[in-house]
Amino acid sequence: MNVRHLIAVSVLSAVASSSAVAQSPPPSALHDIPWYQAHGPAREATTRLCHSDHSYGHNVDCMNAETAGTLDWGRRSANAARQGFGTTRPDGEFFPYLRDPSYWAQNRLARVGVIAACNVPGTSYAPSTCAAARKGEALDVRRPS
Repeated sequence: MNVRHLIAVSVLSAVASSSAVAQSPPPSALHDIPWYQAHGPAREATTRLCHSDHSYGHNVDCMNAETAGTLDWGRRSANAARQGFGTTRPDGEFFPYLRDPSYWAQNRLARVGVIAACNVPGTSYAPSTCAAARKGEALDVRRPS
């Protein structure tokens, strides 16, 4: 058996075995991202359910609702920036949503980092941001008990 024949047989067997184990397409979502953007209460209820149980982690609706929520925060941040909420504010906060505990409840990774920084004397975070992050921790249904 020559080398070319061996390579051809290997490639054909790899193609045949990969098509034999082809996966079914992912399930479709009940609602897409624009729908969740337009329906805030439904988005919040969906993300609350998704955050309460990690088994929903790959649920398409959970991902769509989460993305819509992230886009909504981004839109609000951009609006705040256009209204002049930047470093010129007396409290030093870039965006007013940093004082919102529900923002911190939904953004665990950012919250953990901010709380750790707030515990360091002389932190650059405004006291209202630190307080909101701590309140958000209490609101987070995903945190371990």
